[in-house]
Amino acid sequence: MKRTMLPILAILMLCTGCDKIQNALPKGETTEIAVVGDRTDILKEEPSNDVQPLYNLYNIDDDHLYNGCKLTYRDVSDVSIGDVQTITVDPVSPLLANSNQRIAEYKGFEQSIKETFDNAKKQYGQTQNRSMVFSVVMEEAGRLSRSSATNKYLVVFSNMLDHSSDYLDIYQPLVADMMARHPEQVMQTLEGKMKIESLKGVKVIIVYRPNDHDYQEERLFLIAKDFYVKLLTRHGAQVVVVPKIQLATQSV
Repeated sequence: MKRTMLPILAILMLCTGCDKIQNALPKGETTEIAVVGDRTDILKEEPSNDVQPLYNLYNIDDDHLYNGCKLTYRDVSDVSIGDVQTITVDPVSPLLANSNQRIAEYKGFEQSIKETFDNAKKQYGQTQNRSMVFSVVMEEAGRLSRSSATNKYLVVFSNMLDHSSDYLDIYQPLVADMMARHPEQVMQTLEGKMKIESLKGVKVIIVYRPNDHDYQEERLFLIAKDFYVKLLTRHGAQVVVVPKIQLATQSV
């Protein structure tokens, strides 16, 4: 069957054009990962050029060479508007996939991710006076929810400590207390400031490991973690919190 199908496809493509045939054939599914890196504090866990743990989420092997991959990268910084970098390998039909070409595309994709994270690390290693965690995380989650990808992951490397009068300032004792004791009220206030759409189908992985002896940051992180898990799941996302990305991706 395979021996006769490919010549027929080749004839059809010559007769009617490659683009029309490719659009008509079923394609592989796409996995999209949005990575958010927080450069407003010095953190133990950051996006790393050892991308294999993250790469595991794409499930690329000899049986899935026709699947598509997409990665977007964005920083949490002291402003809410920042650059979004995008790297893509488009899905193709299993009938038209050239294994050597696909392997080369995936290798290029992986190398581009490494270079993106290497360049991002140049901005890390310092503490900034503002930290716009909420707006960046919720915007990226919302963008993912509108994606046509089959599998959608939001990976956030952050202590989740908002430090802004625009949405949240967890360093204010009253705000931290409200987030811990009355999260519903805080969520309603935030939802009045930013429309949060359904996040069903989005899997969120929060990666954070506290710095040694920084008990104050760890205490605030536990408040922030519980709050964000409630907020994200309230809108339909699945959420896990891990100290290392490997713990969330090794069994996928």
